[in-house]
Amino acid sequence: MDLVWETDNGCVVVDYKTFPGEKEELTDKKSDYYVGKHKGQLECYEQALVATGKEVIAKLLYYPVVGVIAKL
Repeated sequence: MDLVWETDNGCVVVDYKTFPGEKEELTDKKSDYYVGKHKGQLECYEQALVATGKEVIAKLLYYPVVGVIAKL
């Protein structure tokens, strides 16, 4: 987990990815860089937080190089 933002409503989990490619690659299910490939990783983070009594309200991937935030 790169960032856990705790709000009054629950936690937002953010993971950073340093991807220098094209934005279209992130939504192409055939691409090695497809956003959905990280779903399991963020679900593990969510499980860890839930195990400590926290509620996760959102899981985000942040691609600072290409300026994209993806919600899973």
